[in-house]
Amino acid sequence: MSPEALRVPPHSIEAEQSVIGALLLDNRVFDKLGELRADEFYNAGHQRIFEAMQTAWVAGQTFDAVTVSEALKAADKLDYVGGLAYIGALQNAVPSSANAARYATIVRERAKLRGLAAVGAEVSELGFKTDIGADEAIAEAQARIAELAERGTTTGFLPFADALATAADRSTDPTRRALQGLMPN
Repeated sequence: MSPEALRVPPHSIEAEQSVIGALLLDNRVFDKLGELRADEFYNAGHQRIFEAMQTAWVAGQTFDAVTVSEALKAADKLDYVGGLAYIGALQNAVPSSANAARYATIVRERAKLRGLAAVGAEVSELGFKTDIGADEAIAEAQARIAELAERGTTTGFLPFADALATAADRSTDPTRRALQGLMPN
């Protein structure tokens, strides 16, 4: 077997676990993660957990290890992700949510590197296609690389009008006020 076949795609399970743990400690961390997407997690179980948390957040609901576990159980994915014990362990493994944005950056960077490796393999295959011309193959390779470069380059910042509207919605919705610390629970 070739050394290339034994390569493990770039990832950081620890950073993925830390993002999830930080979110479980403080749901407001979502506002610090930029445009982190579930598909940027390498571990499929972490993708499912993140999706469950993101669904709750978008719906204006708070979440914790129990509510995330219940959502995953309803989707028949709780055992797949490791159960309530694993989700609870993720929360307990992170001492603070202070570094959540950095953890998310690591997850996103590793996803980009995996994307680059995948595009590199596709570009390599283009070099062996004889049914298209060399210029067409080069143009296709450039397009794939440009697509990768464009994907995930958002800054995580919202236009001011959008951020203001979101803040106004959260401040007037009683279910979101407690989440943002504007009112006691």
